[in-house]
Amino acid sequence: MGLRLAAPCPSCGAPAGVDAAATAVRCDRCASAHLVLRDAGTAVAELEPRTTEEEACALARAALEDEMRRRGRSGPAAVVESVVPFCAPVRILVARHHEAAVVRGAAGEPAAEVTVRLVEGARSALRDPLGLPTAPPLAEVDSRALVLVTRRRAIAPPFDAGEADFDGDAARLAAARSGAAPALIRSAVVVPLARVLVLRPCRLVSVSSGRSRVGVLVDDAARQATALLSRAGSEALHAELAERPLPVSLSLALRPMRCPECASPFPLDRQGQLRICPACRRAFLVTGRRLAPVSYGAELPPSARGWILVPAWRIPFVLVDPRDGRELASAAAVRARCGETEEAAVEAMEPAPLDVPAFLPADRRREKGGAQNLPVLPPAAFPLLAGPARGESGFPEPRLVGALGPDEAARVVRHALLASLRTGTVARASVRRLEELIFDAPLRLGPPRLVLRSLRRAGADPA
Repeated sequence: MGLRLAAPCPSCGAPAGVDAAATAVRCDRCASAHLVLRDAGTAVAELEPRTTEEEACALARAALEDEMRRRGRSGPAAVVESVVPFCAPVRILVARHHEAAVVRGAAGEPAAEVTVRLVEGARSALRDPLGLPTAPPLAEVDSRALVLVTRRRAIAPPFDAGEADFDGDAARLAAARSGAAPALIRSAVVVPLARVLVLRPCRLVSVSSGRSRVGVLVDDAARQATALLSRAGSEALHAELAERPLPVSLSLALRPMRCPECASPFPLDRQGQLRICPACRRAFLVTGRRLAPVSYGAELPPSARGWILVPAWRIPFVLVDPRDGRELASAAAVRARCGETEEAAVEAMEPAPLDVPAFLPADRRREKGGAQNLPVLPPAAFPLLAGPARGESGFPEPRLVGALGPDEAARVVRHALLASLRTGTVARASVRRLEELIFDAPLRLGPPRLVLRSLRRAGADPA
């Protein structure tokens, strides 16, 4: 279960649970399908408090009395002196994680591997470990426990939810994932899909019993006392609690899944951002608060029977070989430099475009029991996204969501070049040579162009 936000359905008004990385949703009450539009910044949501002030005071008094019994002290009944509510901010980054590696196989031979998965990383903005969890449990953060908030002032310790902080989370996330398995070469890139700032309601309750005075931190969402602070620590935290503005956050906007030009319904796809109208064949990108028209080229098949059109990013690139400065402008040239084919034959070839799977195809989308059976790119189309892709394995179906930034596009192209190498080529090549050529060599990219590749249905259907 992923992070879910709440948004009202424009058709029936019922709260619709929206996955943080989703671009479309179907209402559970009226079964209407809608596109999810949002701004490019940080979404702010808050957990609803589940603890009353009386319950928080009782938890604080019990925490102090338990501590006194543990230390063998006696005194009068604990008395509550003050209660200060505040919100503990937690940054949550929902991202698509791409990992390219040259790992050793079962027999010890090197093998190229490229995987993709949906991951969530969170980092608490509290400076001190006060016993709060770094992220709410996924079972707790759902459409019933989250409420999107607009710009307002909230009591919270100092925090910054800027883009730099989320970029730092992405770097830490990539570093943590990339060091999890033994590898000869490992490189990771995180493509952010959604940035969510969750405000966790808390209370700082000051209690005393005779000469013992402490501060008890009560987590209103979990309905428990999570930390017992000394008098000095309680006063220091109390001094930090102040009215601070939240970052600008617009609520999610749901709009009917229809073509802006001809009003034909789009096929339902919960995560892909590319929409191709089945009637007028215009393409649109779900970006921010609007649908942006996208121009594309199509490789028309000789006949419609047995063929499908699969979208991909066609990315021109130039990779400079550090050995002699030669410019490599095709995956075939890169493979030749790794010893896969005769270099003279490759140089005579026209530079082949590098096609990276862009979005799930707009054709033949069908939903059955919440799952989607969709065609995928065959191995001949540079399978950037490999590895387990079945739902029961815990991995989503491979897809790229959203447009890539320059740095992300460069990393993804490098991963695609590694994936284009045959296993035998990787086994024969030097590990240092692969690292210098694939990951460290200078890379220049041209503007990506959206194309619809013409593929045979038999070669594109998943097994």
